[in-house]
Amino acid sequence: MAGGEESDPSPEAAESPDPPGGSGTENRENLSAVQPAPGKEPSSESGSDTGPAHDSQSALDSADSEIQETAEEREKREQKEKQALEEEKSEEQLSNFMKKITLEKSLRSQVFERKGNDLITSRLSHPRDMHYVTSQCFTSRVKVSYRYENGRRVEVGRRVVMHNGVDLRGRPGTPIYSIADGQVVLARSMHFEGNFTIIDHGLGIFSGYMHQSNLRVQVGQYVRAGERIGDVGNTGYSTGPHLHLSLWIRGVPVDPISLYSLPIRD
Repeated sequence: MAGGEESDPSPEAAESPDPPGGSGTENRENLSAVQPAPGKEPSSESGSDTGPAHDSQSALDSADSEIQETAEEREKREQKEKQALEEEKSEEQLSNFMKKITLEKSLRSQVFERKGNDLITSRLSHPRDMHYVTSQCFTSRVKVSYRYENGRRVEVGRRVVMHNGVDLRGRPGTPIYSIADGQVVLARSMHFEGNFTIIDHGLGIFSGYMHQSNLRVQVGQYVRAGERIGDVGNTGYSTGPHLHLSLWIRGVPVDPISLYSLPIRD
């Protein structure tokens, strides 16, 4: 163009301004110094403590710790639940036991309320085929009560009780006989008496036969003196095979052996 100069549009004609602090060549050298080499990952100057691998391991350790705490808590909870179930079971057993004892007391009371006809005759019989007294009537005994704690037996109390009957030795399975004529008014298993038979002889006189291994009579059955009604055993609250013989007159316990010295009508 006349009267003026043409500008050069080529890149070589323009010079890049130098950035602050140095020339362009120096800056390019500095930038290339901090660029990572091809195929290499940038390294962390703070070390492995802040890397992703460490974070993952920390998370795993934390999770393991939480699982461990949860397992311990679960074990404690299961122990508490087991203890609660055992206590509940124990309370249920005690409740059932008390119901059973109450029922048995009621049955005995009903028996002694009977006013049967006089059935005693001159026929009397010894209750065993041998006479060997191991414990006399009306002797005192010390009864010791226990409970179990952590598998160990712990004494909880003692009391003196009266032995309202006579104990006669016998081998298991040997015969037991009715001491006089009468009607069977109770024949069943009971907690303390074991297999237990009561015979009503009339006029408020009852004989009882405890700890039998086998009952051979039924309620309502009439028996004669000397008739076999059961077998010697060790059932109920007993420390060895024997027959515990009891005699009640209008609800009052008396020595059963005394019956043989009473005047009996024909």
